[in-house]
Amino acid sequence: MDKKSNKTLDCIIARFIKDLPSRFERFEDYTNKSDWQHLQEEAHKLKGLGTTMGFPQLSEICEKISDNCLKQCYEPAVTQVAELKKIILTITKL
Repeated sequence: MDKKSNKTLDCIIARFIKDLPSRFERFEDYTNKSDWQHLQEEAHKLKGLGTTMGFPQLSEICEKISDNCLKQCYEPAVTQVAELKKIILTITKL
């Protein structure tokens, strides 16, 4: 990649990181409202973005959240949302 492409990619990743806290607010909102369908959908979206942006740990936990919502195993999903928060805090402090 050339320098311009690297800079563009860096900007995209920086924007993704900046948006993580507001994205997580949706996770908390859906969890607090027991809105499992939207929680599953949001987790599925972030699962794909996590790997694309170079954060496979996001993808891994979001896959678990999504799968548990689909299986109607909500208690583990709630625990995993708390784990997601820790991961996001770590990423946003980088």
